[in-house]
Amino acid sequence: MICTDETLPERLCFTNLLESLSSAMNATTLMGECVELRSCAPSLGPKDVYEPLRSTCEYQTLTDAESEVVQALNDQLAVVKTVNNSDWETFLLRFRSSIVIKPCSDTGSVRRYLPAKGAYQFNSFVTSTSLLPEKGKKMRCFGSTSKHTIGAVFMLPSKFDHETVRRTKTWAWPSGYSAKTEFNIDSFGNLINGRQEALVSLETLQQQNNSYLHDSNFCIYGDKIMTGGMRAVPYNEVYVRVGGVGRLVKEVDVRKPTEINGSKRSLEEGIGLPVALFARTWSYFSLVSLLRIRAKICSILGKHNFKGIPLLVITVEEGAQVVTSEMIVHLLKIMAIRLTPFQNPVLAHKTALGQKSKSHRDQKRQELLDLESDNILDHLSLEEGAVIAGGFGATDSSVCILLTNALHEGRIRSVVHEGLMAAARAADYRTARQLLTFYTVVWAKHHSRGDPNFFSDPPPPLAITDILGKTESDGVLIVLGAAQVLKVIQNGSAKDRVNESVAVLNEWIRNKEDSISIWLTQWFDDSQQSKSLKNIDIATETINHRKDFRMQLKRLSSEMDKYGDASFCLLSLHELIISPRTGSYGNAIFFIEMLQYIVGLDARFTPSLLSKAVEFAAACLLEAGNGGENPFALFEYLKRRSLFFRNRANAIVIKSSSPWSNVQLTNHISYTPQTDTECTICHFMSWLIPRHFQRQCNAVVNLPRSISKTLLADF
Repeated sequence: MICTDETLPERLCFTNLLESLSSAMNATTLMGECVELRSCAPSLGPKDVYEPLRSTCEYQTLTDAESEVVQALNDQLAVVKTVNNSDWETFLLRFRSSIVIKPCSDTGSVRRYLPAKGAYQFNSFVTSTSLLPEKGKKMRCFGSTSKHTIGAVFMLPSKFDHETVRRTKTWAWPSGYSAKTEFNIDSFGNLINGRQEALVSLETLQQQNNSYLHDSNFCIYGDKIMTGGMRAVPYNEVYVRVGGVGRLVKEVDVRKPTEINGSKRSLEEGIGLPVALFARTWSYFSLVSLLRIRAKICSILGKHNFKGIPLLVITVEEGAQVVTSEMIVHLLKIMAIRLTPFQNPVLAHKTALGQKSKSHRDQKRQELLDLESDNILDHLSLEEGAVIAGGFGATDSSVCILLTNALHEGRIRSVVHEGLMAAARAADYRTARQLLTFYTVVWAKHHSRGDPNFFSDPPPPLAITDILGKTESDGVLIVLGAAQVLKVIQNGSAKDRVNESVAVLNEWIRNKEDSISIWLTQWFDDSQQSKSLKNIDIATETINHRKDFRMQLKRLSSEMDKYGDASFCLLSLHELIISPRTGSYGNAIFFIEMLQYIVGLDARFTPSLLSKAVEFAAACLLEAGNGGENPFALFEYLKRRSLFFRNRANAIVIKSSSPWSNVQLTNHISYTPQTDTECTICHFMSWLIPRHFQRQCNAVVNLPRSISKTLLADF
């Protein structure tokens, strides 16, 4: 049965949908194992263990890349490196050929970095890694699993001799020895503080690893004998050059699969890019982090270089296991149905509302999951995809495809609702903003039929009342508030509530004015006349304030009747909210509560949040091209009012301080701005007009050279 928006209740809950789905499909089969999808509220947290993966030990089909990595780990021809959760971008950028590395004057620093050249398309550099025992068992990697959650696997050359190892200074130290190479290499590239004397060969490391697995007594720290063995031995260290060549599978670069005789791995020029990524525990936090790091590495170093990169889980007890594409789909289903959504804790507080760190915003964008790869969207329901996008983050193209499919099936409102619910539970402002923006854009694109001069109606309003109680995040509240503002503007309830407010103010003012005469009469008989007179002055001032506010509400109501368009309604409402007079009234709380009532929002929406919600709602309308029947009237309106707009639904306020008397609103607009503010507004006009009215007029804006590129880049 196909559920449409007409058949679903207004406040659709994903749990109810799952109950209806579970009656048709009670179980899903994965690799011969029946995994029941329970139709219940999410009950798993980031620290819970993904049991289906733990119980899977053998694999029937592996890709060539997965088989090669597993075999290399079995033969001890692969090294692993764990990276701090906050250092992945820095680590990956060291491979980029576009990053120019300036060598220092000392020979040691020159040796550590080799820039990309010729067939070696990536920078190469030396770094510390570990050579794990067979199948990756019994040896713990560097760092804690909470701070070094994910690691990379590099494959060694299939053949190398002792002379090559010595000449390339590929150093190795036994298990338990703390080499600390960053502090124990001099300016000439030589080891100091006894590190040279503690070196061992790679063959020795391989022999010791075999002893750890098969002998009851073995040595660690070079010569310390452990009688009876250990459950887990400390990591060893291999100082090797990585990078240089790309990712090779069967000695063929995945970027150039037809080039058989390409560059090879070598200890001199680098052993290439990571051939696999691995998590260190079975927790959902580790597995979600694994998917996010895969998205990050594809974003920074190129998706074509890491298409089909193997994903592993390496633990001390069970060694290395492959996370196949079937498991990834099953994991995503569990994430959508039972797992509580969460952000990357390293970035969550750095990308919240009000944070201006561009680097952290870029990192969050890099970690968005690509649901298009491996046709993942084909294996997920629309609601499951929306929960993944809202709760954990997905790329713009993935969200666009998801909502387009939902629109064609008549379920876009319920799908966006589930995505916003997940974003609210994750307190993720940016995924919520992404969903509402694309909801508007997809709807407008579908109904415009490719005509740039066609203005569609705004998308159907969303029911967000049940979502508002799921979050305390200011950013998510702004997005949900924008959805509520669009709803009350579209269904006309905002205008009705404005008229109700005016009626309430009329009655209150009439009653208070009638009371003034009574107070004056009492004043003549009151022994404390000065105190009574002061009370009368306060009452009179309060009445005047509410008269002013009533006048503004009447103006708002008349302009709603005059223009009859959502864009103008939002402009008028926004001006009322940010008006200095509203905030300067003696009893400002009364007016704020009345504005909250008009748009149907609760007391958590302060004037700041309320204004930003209206700004974001207007940005969504402008993004969808809802210019009204007379688009040029918008500019006439903006000549005498404050202008607010932020391209791509990032709302800010831009106030126009000059009267715009030189702007000719004809088929040709030409204006030379005098201030940075006017330049920003003109840039907005030059972007808006060609996009929506390119067949009706042209925009010529003369921007002075003093305007910084960063100001215009924000739009």
